[in-house]
Parts: sequence; structure tokens; C-alpha cells
Amino acid sequence: MSAKEKKMSRPQLEALTAQQAQEIERLRSELASAEEKLHDRQIVIERAGTMADAAMELNGVLRAADEAANQYLENIRAFTESQHKACEQIEQQTRAKAEAMLRETEERCQAREREADAYWKKLSEKLEQYCTEHREIRELLNAGESRMRADTRPAGPAE
Repeated sequence: MSAKEKKMSRPQLEALTAQQAQEIERLRSELASAEEKLHDRQIVIERAGTMADAAMELNGVLRAADEAANQYLENIRAFTESQHKACEQIEQQTRAKAEAMLRETEERCQAREREADAYWKKLSEKLEQYCTEHREIRELLNAGESRMRADTRPAGPAE
């Protein structure tokens, strides 16, 4: 693939694909025409007086049909190869973008986690200070915690 084709945009690639499809259709038409001529030649051969005359006439038609078929196949190979390379390039670009986005997202998540940890630490310090200053609240919190623990203990066997 040439440097120019590597830099083609998606619309340009689609235009190239459409152009290749037209070329394929043209080659198919030429092949059909050659096959029709071959059929016509077969009729001529049946009318020809000798096998040598028939072989001479048929040789040109077969050569033309063979050349058209070879050109058609070569165009298909070239088109397939260019499409394959274009797809590989697009896939590589997409993977690179996805990896960059993932790295960016991970960095943002880590930053948010650091912010949340700092906020929680600051809030815990303020709450601890408040509880130290208001001892009655601390006692109520401890009593509530004790009750919660008692409520969550599994019940023993019935007595």
C-alpha cells in the first residue's frame, strides 16, 4: 500500500472500494462478452471445414478469455490486499485510541480516589475532634454500637 493510501480517510476508502467494485463489474462484463464470443466461435467451428481451421479461430478467443480471467483475478487479489491493509491500519488506530482512553480513565479514577481518601481523612479528624469536645455524644455512640452488636449476634439455642 502506498503512503497516499495509508493516509486515506474512510470516505476516500469507500470511494476506492466503489471504484474497485465498478472495475470488477466491468471485468465481469468483459468476461461475459468473451464467453459469448467463445460460444459464437463454437458455432463457427461446427461449420468450419477442418479441425485445423476451427483450432486457429478458437485459439484467439480462448487467449482473450484467459487474459480477461487472469486480469479479473489479479484485480480481485489487489483489491483484497488493499482492503486488508486498510482494515489493519484502522484496527491499530482504534486499539491505540482505546488504550489511551483507558489510561486516561485509570488516571482520573486514581486521582478521584486520592481526593476521596483525603476528604474522608479530614472528615474523620473533624468528627473525632467534635466527639472529643462533646463527650456525651461519644458515650451515646458507644452505647448505640454496643446495642447494634448485641442485636446482630446469632441467637443461642432455645432454653
